[in-house]
Amino acid sequence: MVRSPLLSLFVRSSLITATLVGALSCRLMGAGEERGADEIMKAAWESAATFFPNESLLGFGELGGGLEEGPREARFGYAVALLSANPATREQLDLAESIFLSLAESGDDELGLGSRFLLGRIHQIYRSPMEPEEAARHFQLLIDEHPESRWAQMSLVKLGLLIVYSLPDAGAPAERLAAAGELLAKATGRDARRDLHLLMASAHFHYKLEDTGALPHLVAAEEEGVLDIGSRADVLVRIGELYVLAGQPGNAVPYYRRFVSEYYGDQRRYAVQKKIEAITGEEETD
Repeated sequence: MVRSPLLSLFVRSSLITATLVGALSCRLMGAGEERGADEIMKAAWESAATFFPNESLLGFGELGGGLEEGPREARFGYAVALLSANPATREQLDLAESIFLSLAESGDDELGLGSRFLLGRIHQIYRSPMEPEEAARHFQLLIDEHPESRWAQMSLVKLGLLIVYSLPDAGAPAERLAAAGELLAKATGRDARRDLHLLMASAHFHYKLEDTGALPHLVAAEEEGVLDIGSRADVLVRIGELYVLAGQPGNAVPYYRRFVSEYYGDQRRYAVQKKIEAITGEEETD
């Protein structure tokens, strides 16, 4: 069975904190900073990036990360580490939210926008039960006020997930897909466009809508590129299957052949070769 393309989308979402660590390890700035503080900051980010949040907390805390008047980067890092600290507690989550809120409301720098994004993520995946409407509010603020920022572009996909699956008043499945589809016009980055198309395709399967309705979204996602290896293999096979289902087997052949040539060790390869032969009437050779 072909895995849902949405699987890779959820995997990427679960690793977002590690991505943010890499994006925001901007180091301490200013002529007055001592070398020791700079090294502590770097070590704290490295601990966060390698999934040692408790050690990261100690470093950011030493630099004033847990204080309202501490350096913005140290406070941001401290709050990020709180999201992964072990054991997790409601008090830690509440503190992380308060730090992010303070940073988001006191500046539109990278740390302020990143904090706004993580506020949305707190309400989307860390709170139990989740709070989709509050999460959507934070993502929408980024999209409306800083549409070209990477934070807004990532927010488009997270908001799309909320619209399609979680917001209580988003309507019937077709209405949810239509509302999420409107976000595509605001996606200026390839990653955002790709993931929104994957979301739309997967929603067709989830809600048992017309399967071929997912076809243009899968084709668009594949054309945007930068799919991880496993997801791209699945997408190529699914596109071929949907073209056959749509009565356009000739259009399936290029995608099937791309799969056969690029995924030599995949267990589906022989079956896909036979599908090509059935369509073309010619024997496929390696």
